[in-house]
Amino acid sequence: MAIELDRMLKYFGSVFVPLSIIVLGFHYGYWFIQLSTICGLAIVSWTTAYMIYEHMDSETVSSDRKAVLITGCDSGFGHSLAKRLDRLGYHVFAGVYAYDSDGASKLRKECSKRMNVIKMDVTKAEDVELVVKEIRKQKIPLWAIVNNAGVGISVPFDWGRDVDEYQKLFDVNVFGVVRVTKNCIPLLRESKGRIVNVASVAGRLAAPSLAHYCMSKHSVRVFSDAIRRELNGSGVSVSVIEPTFYKTEILDPKRAEENRKRAFSETPAENRKAYPNNSLEVLEEKLSTKVDRMIRSNVDEVIDAMEKAITRKSPKLYYRCCGYLDVITIFAFSHLPEMLYDYLVLRGLK
Repeated sequence: MAIELDRMLKYFGSVFVPLSIIVLGFHYGYWFIQLSTICGLAIVSWTTAYMIYEHMDSETVSSDRKAVLITGCDSGFGHSLAKRLDRLGYHVFAGVYAYDSDGASKLRKECSKRMNVIKMDVTKAEDVELVVKEIRKQKIPLWAIVNNAGVGISVPFDWGRDVDEYQKLFDVNVFGVVRVTKNCIPLLRESKGRIVNVASVAGRLAAPSLAHYCMSKHSVRVFSDAIRRELNGSGVSVSVIEPTFYKTEILDPKRAEENRKRAFSETPAENRKAYPNNSLEVLEEKLSTKVDRMIRSNVDEVIDAMEKAITRKSPKLYYRCCGYLDVITIFAFSHLPEMLYDYLVLRGLK
């Protein structure tokens, strides 16, 4: 899809936009051309000033006697971030779904004594409450929480039993974020610390066969925006990490295929009639092809953004982790008129 969108963008950028300006310029005359020039200069100036500000604003806070709670540290972003922050001197509380997992074992073996690996299922209130009690027990100020735990599935919206697939994703991706944040907010108010929520580029787009995931990540964005405004004046900052597709366990092809087969087998017979016998194979081929085009392998791009959200004296509201092409084809295209965006997405999926 990225390649197709890139082609469309080049077409619009090289033909449609200049032609439109020329036509409107002839119609409305000098004033339109002058206004377009001012707007263009304003955009360029703002972008340049922001880049300079971001480059210069590199002052960090001390990691001395600061604790950070990270969810979903069995693998992926959470695992890598836990190691990074441990090296920086933070007291890390790494929440893992399975205490005896390979990822949990590596954290215990490879990190310093400051590393606390704790079993933490964000869908269970008792697990979260026990982790918060342990943080209080160690009497180390909780500086930041990173709501990183997440799951995903890529199937048509009507596959599976009732709303089971939606419920599973929202229990982790949305209600888990809310649960951890609510339990930790008293400690964060005391330390005037940070809330870092991991959303996704999917939270800005509505893509076919990703309704569940897109809905959940959009909810994370909305929740983050709302609590940031509620917490204004408290000293607690809220940042959102928005990665595009990165090569982590959540995109594991084998696991994705198993989830699709299970969901299809649990789909009511009446719904299954709308799909041919080879639906699973067709869906697998389409999704794998499109994701392969957009996937990024340098996970450190995301970890760097997470680190900045935790360590910078003035963290940003949003950290968009992607390439320049992704910024244009995803974030910019998400603001297009719906009819045009539908056309480009469906064209890209063919």
